[in-house]
Amino acid sequence: MSRVRQADSPVNRALVHGFITLVRPAPSLMPAVGTLVAVHIGAYGRDLNLPVLSTCTLAISNALLAAGSMVINDWFDVETDQVNKPHRPIPSGRVRRGQALVLAVGLLASGLVGTFYISNRLTWYAGLVIVLSIAYSIYIKKLLFAGNILVAALASYPFVAGGILTQNLNVLIIPSAATFLFIFGREILKAAQDTEGDARYGVISVAGTFGTNRAVYLGLFLMTASTTLGIGQYLRGINSESFVVVVIPGILLQLGLSCYLVRRISRERLKKTLSYSVLVMLWGTLSFTVGLR
Repeated sequence: MSRVRQADSPVNRALVHGFITLVRPAPSLMPAVGTLVAVHIGAYGRDLNLPVLSTCTLAISNALLAAGSMVINDWFDVETDQVNKPHRPIPSGRVRRGQALVLAVGLLASGLVGTFYISNRLTWYAGLVIVLSIAYSIYIKKLLFAGNILVAALASYPFVAGGILTQNLNVLIIPSAATFLFIFGREILKAAQDTEGDARYGVISVAGTFGTNRAVYLGLFLMTASTTLGIGQYLRGINSESFVVVVIPGILLQLGLSCYLVRRISRERLKKTLSYSVLVMLWGTLSFTVGLR
């Protein structure tokens, strides 16, 4: 019996590691963070008596929806990933397509069910997120700019959901817009890594159409613009001067990453820039909670 377990354990570990890789823990947790931040901003200074359970459930649901969307995208992308990213779990064989599909359906269904206990309106929105995520994976991602815009819109949804829950969407316009711009730019950079496979399978990307360098410049411009857009919260009187002080390091970090990549545009530097950009996104998101008035 022990021999069977010893033989199976490496396979099981590889499968679990493959599932974790498909889910992408850090990007999947960002919607949960965004939801909690949005609820905090929307409810600040107001006597709403929101149940903690509702807030936490919404945050978890949004994280599950994001994770499921990324897994289902990998399921559809198996052919292009065989060219662009053969090390990914599905093309490398660590996770079978059927297993990935079960994981994706489970995550998306769990995210949808979680909203049943909050409000019908949020359930409808969660359903729309699922439909748009699948539509993106099947077709929309192949269209120039359309796929990037849709992913950016879906990424800003947690702020919209928090505004709906607190009935105070007005104070979340700038955080939503900043998130949209940042992800829009980041998606353009991500696609710049995959021009070979995208061209082979009919995906029309910014890099494939206008060249890698122009795609990088546009992506970095949008990401940098998003970090400075956040200052609008101060100009609108929603946050105080302390917010500006806190948000500046995030702007400087983004400027540093931009300079690093522009100095020598390469696949390796693109990968590093995208990795560190998650920190910029996290810093910027949390900054919105500082100095609320």
